[in-house]
Amino acid sequence: MNTGDVITWAAIVVTVSSAVLAMRLVILQRRHAALGWRLARSESQHRETIAAHSQAELRTELAHRLHDDLGHRLTLVAVTAGVLESKADESLRADVAALREQVANAVEELNHSVSALDSSTETLTPLLRVVDEAVLPAQSAGAGINIVVPADAPPLSARLASVTMAIIREGVTNALKHSPGGTIELNVDLEGDELRLCLISGPATRPSRASTGGRGLEALRARVEDHGGSFAAGPGPGHGAWTAEAALPIVDSPDLSVVHQDAALARTVRRTRGQLIAIPAVALLLFAAVPAAWVVARGALSQLDRADFDQITVGMVQSEAETHLPALDMDAPPRARGVGDCRHHEATMSPFDRDTVFEVCFVDGRVASTTVIPTP
Repeated sequence: MNTGDVITWAAIVVTVSSAVLAMRLVILQRRHAALGWRLARSESQHRETIAAHSQAELRTELAHRLHDDLGHRLTLVAVTAGVLESKADESLRADVAALREQVANAVEELNHSVSALDSSTETLTPLLRVVDEAVLPAQSAGAGINIVVPADAPPLSARLASVTMAIIREGVTNALKHSPGGTIELNVDLEGDELRLCLISGPATRPSRASTGGRGLEALRARVEDHGGSFAAGPGPGHGAWTAEAALPIVDSPDLSVVHQDAALARTVRRTRGQLIAIPAVALLLFAAVPAAWVVARGALSQLDRADFDQITVGMVQSEAETHLPALDMDAPPRARGVGDCRHHEATMSPFDRDTVFEVCFVDGRVASTTVIPTP
């Protein structure tokens, strides 16, 4: 293989590698763009959820104020009108009765308006309903579960309600497996903008047959983390006891699984771009270094000392003569002076200056001629 072959193969390798990396970069960028749209939709849904949650709270607050303030006052007016009706003269009784009826109708219409305002939150689920639905199957099977839920807990969005229900069901299921017969304490509390759940089961009263798979807990932990919360579960104090704790943001966060995928894909795109730049740069260095190294190595492997050349005589068997010759012929040898299969070797290994060249020609397995070709 000569210098041109080395350069050709190096160029082929660099071209193919660059083409593969370029195709990979295009595919990754398309995937990144698609994931970016998913992330944008997730963030948009997050903002819409926050806005809907705030509007629902405002409507609920307005409905309560209308009911508590204006509704109560109108009711008192209606009651007072009823008292006046019973005490009024015959001439005024009909007018007071009409007034009382009008106030009663106003109270009824106000109640309808309050109901309409409050029904705007029907896409949200009360926390107590979520908890009751989650523990109902276990309670129906005879499990003892004590529940503590704050009365002022805000309603939950569909996504938060689903995650909360999954946490309670998985926690209760594991408690029943690890501590059969034990009483389960479920405490739900609000701390700032977080919903906190703590489940503790008492010591088992019967032998436990729980397995150690844990796949359900791992899947639940990933789901809670994607929602922006935290989850931990494991054996508690006492024989066969079990605990589970979780914290969830009350307002839905963007889908963190999409965020994580987007970050990982962005890192891959940057790494691929770096490789696409680095490979041609390294190739340029190789194009400069490999040929130079090849020339130096070829010069060293084709050098023939004068002493070895002088031991080769005409008529010597080729195999014996080749023991004195280097492994390679010189690069770009001069025109052969003898006939047959001629070998050429320089006296020095300089890749830049042409020195004396030794020529050895073989015919029919023997040395036919030896020639010293002086420096031109």
